[in-house]
Amino acid sequence: MTYGWLTVRQDKAEGVTAYEKSLKDAGAGGSVECAAMFRKLHERDAVLLQEVKGHVFGMIAKGGKSGA
Repeated sequence: MTYGWLTVRQDKAEGVTAYEKSLKDAGAGGSVECAAMFRKLHERDAVLLQEVKGHVFGMIAKGGKSGA
């Protein structure tokens, strides 16, 4: 399970980075609606990324078991 969660964490981190670039590009292009949507996606995934991080560290502390 730990490997699976580490993979999810990596994927989320890459997504957050991609949203940052897209947000910057949308802002530079004057696309306010697109920038707002990328910002919304970035914020949501950044929160989920922190939750996954906490879950992974909790699993590691328990020896790799999720408890669920």
